[in-house]
Amino acid sequence: MQKEVVRLREEIEALVTQAHQQDEADDAALGRRRGDELPAELARREDRLATLEAARRRLEAQAKAEAEAERQRRAEAEAERQRRGQQRRGKAPQPVHETPADKAQSNFTAPELHSMHTNNKGWEYCGNAQASVDGGVPDHCGL
Repeated sequence: MQKEVVRLREEIEALVTQAHQQDEADDAALGRRRGDELPAELARREDRLATLEAARRRLEAQAKAEAEAERQRRAEAEAERQRRGQQRRGKAPQPVHETPADKAQSNFTAPELHSMHTNNKGWEYCGNAQASVDGGVPDHCGL
């Protein structure tokens, strides 16, 4: 039994030494990577899922803001009718929905852009160009 214990300890020591050498070789070949990183395909899909979730949250927030604005507009219109003593005409309004439409879209790279109908009867992501002007006088004007 003593001989077997000595033999097993020597084998264990050899395997541990071999594992350390392999780790050092892997570190030299792969750099700082640990080896337990996600495969590129899985990481890409997880990044895509995170992007989609962020877009969904933006659409939900936008839908809630639009619903609140519509409720406010309806309340103001009703208050004006009450002030004038008029009754509502026509059909009762549809309820306000706080969830985005099933086909709601958002641009992933530039969320401030919106899908707009263009002259060529197509749809493109577009935005309104706005310029801001600084009140200061540029140095090169000589004033």
